[in-house]
Amino acid sequence: MTFLVALALALALEGLRLALFGRFTIQPDFLLGMTVILALARRPPVGAVAGFLLGAFRDLVYGTPIGVSALSLALVGWAVGSLGRSVYRESGLTQGLAILVAGLGQGILVYLLLRGGDIDGLISYMARVTLPSSMLTAALVPAALHEVQRFSHRQLKFHERKILVRRG
Repeated sequence: MTFLVALALALALEGLRLALFGRFTIQPDFLLGMTVILALARRPPVGAVAGFLLGAFRDLVYGTPIGVSALSLALVGWAVGSLGRSVYRESGLTQGLAILVAGLGQGILVYLLLRGGDIDGLISYMARVTLPSSMLTAALVPAALHEVQRFSHRQLKFHERKILVRRG
């Protein structure tokens, strides 16, 4: 996936999120899902770089302090990419669980960064926003990836260095 294609996809995903879920408190995080899928496919350095770039894109678009989303998504990309070889990366269940755990971790980190380390209200925020949003993202992203593969009649194969697209 080239840089321009990834940037266009990120822009389209954020537009889709705003169009479909913009009025709701609970929203899927498609950039997190994209970071996790890339990290599962390409290992730690690429996952971290992809997370950083997608997070910087989010910081610039939404006006949050530069580096908050970039740092959190870079750490997610590194952590998910570091999963051992024993993990079956092509499984929708693995992808969903990785997205769920990554969403919870990212939610905690962003909350702490934006609140200056103050943990007052963290549990309430996690229960009201982060957990439901992470669950929604964990359900939608693997399902969407599966549907894209089904409709395009192409199978994405996860290897250490690249995502191979094969006719199915």
